[in-house]
Amino acid sequence: MNVTIIKEYKGQKIYIYTRSYTSGWLIKVNLENGIEWVDQDTFVGTLEEVGLEGAKRGQQLIDNRL
Repeated sequence: MNVTIIKEYKGQKIYIYTRSYTSGWLIKVNLENGIEWVDQDTFVGTLEEVGLEGAKRGQQLIDNRL
């Protein structure tokens, strides 16, 4: 199952792409400006927890770029 979650932080949209995998969720985060982060490990948790983890990573990317 593929899921896209969109959050907003400091005026930028964070696109969180998740895919269900045998051992958990794969998470990929894209920002509007093209910056991307891909988790090399699977994340185990609910879909809501996956969204929160992806949003946290996106916020870190934005904070590091400002």
